[in-house]
Amino acid sequence: MPPEYIFSDKGRKILELSHVDERFADATKREISFAGLFSCTYDSDLKVILRDFKTDEFYSKIDTEERDALHDTLRSRIRSPGLWQATKSGVVYKKDATLNDLAMLAGLHASFIMRPDDVPRYKEFGSSSLAEFFGIIGAYIREKTKSTFYKSLPWTFESDGKIWLNEIEGDTNLDLNLRRTDIQFYDTMNPLGEPINYKPIFSEDWGHADGYQYGEVPVLGTILKYAHHTNIESKLLRDNAKGLLEWTSEQLCKKIDESSEPHTTVEITSSLAAFNLAPVRLDEHNHIMPGASMNAGRAEAAISSKNELAIGHSNFKESSFSVSIAYNPAEIDDLLKGLFYHTMFGSSRTDITELIDMVRIRFSKDFDKKYSPGLPLN
Repeated sequence: MPPEYIFSDKGRKILELSHVDERFADATKREISFAGLFSCTYDSDLKVILRDFKTDEFYSKIDTEERDALHDTLRSRIRSPGLWQATKSGVVYKKDATLNDLAMLAGLHASFIMRPDDVPRYKEFGSSSLAEFFGIIGAYIREKTKSTFYKSLPWTFESDGKIWLNEIEGDTNLDLNLRRTDIQFYDTMNPLGEPINYKPIFSEDWGHADGYQYGEVPVLGTILKYAHHTNIESKLLRDNAKGLLEWTSEQLCKKIDESSEPHTTVEITSSLAAFNLAPVRLDEHNHIMPGASMNAGRAEAAISSKNELAIGHSNFKESSFSVSIAYNPAEIDDLLKGLFYHTMFGSSRTDITELIDMVRIRFSKDFDKKYSPGLPLN
C-alpha cells in the first residue's frame, strides 16, 4: 500500500523522542478503536472538536495562550481549510487541505495515543509548533492504521534526484495496480503556513497504472519482451530464467516440476504473439517512432528514449505516448519479483502456475516456431 505521508530525518527523530511507537503499541493493546480518525467531514464536526479544546483533559497541560491561539486559527479556517505546500527544485506544489486535516492539526488523532503530559513537551521532542507536533503524530497514526489488505514486495530505486517506492498489488476487485511514489522529503508547509517535518503525498509524487486495464499475464509478456529487445542484463532471466524459477520455488516452498509440458492458455498465447516484432520506441519528447505495438492488457507499453519500460497510452493519430509509469532497466529483476510475489500472495485472479508456464514457454526451444512472430495485438 503506497504511503500517505513521508517524514524527514528530523521528523523521524521527533517520533522517536516522543515514544510514539510505545504509545501506539499501548493503545493497540487496550484495543482502542481508531474509527473516529476520519469522521470530520462537516463544519459541525470540527466545531465539536474545537469546542473540547478548553475542557478535554488531553489539552489541560498546554499553555492557555498557546492553546487558545491554535483554537482561534483553526476555527477561522473551517470554511477555507487552506493548502499544503511543498517545494521541489524551486517549484511550489500545492494540495487542498480538508476538514479532517484540520482535525489532525487540532490534536484529534494524537489524542488517541498520546498522554496529556506529552503535549507541552513538543519543543523538547523537536517540533517547532503545537500544530506541527499534533500533525506529525497524526500522520504517523494514519500510516499505522491504513489498510493492510494488500500484499506486495516493494522496492526502492533512485533516479533524477528522487527516491521511488515501487509496488505491484491488487485492489479489492483483484485488478492489478502498478504504483510508484517519490518518497524523497521536500520542504513542506502545513495549511497554517508553518514549516513541518512530515509531508502528505502530492499528486506530483506518484505514478500509477491501475485497474481493469492490466492483468498479470499481459504485463509479464510485456516485461519479457522488453528484456528481450533491450538485451537487459537480468540475473533472474539468465540461463532460461533459472534464477526466476528457483526464486519462485523458494517462495512457494515447493519444487517446480519442469519435466512436464507447460500449459498454454489463450491469454498466454496472445500475450506472446508479437514477441519478436519490433516494439514501440519513443523519442525524448515521447513521440512514437515507427514500430509495432507492445501491449500490456488494454493499455500499451513502449521503450523510452532512456531505454526504460514505459507503460501508458498511445495516440497514434498524433504519434504521441502518455507515460503513466516507467521502469529503469536496472529494476528488471525487482519488477519480476514484485509481479510474481503479488500473484503468489496478493490479491490476484491469476494463478502463479500461469506465470510459471508462460516463462517456461518463452524460454522453450521451439518458442519461435510455435508462438512468434505471430500477429500484433492492436
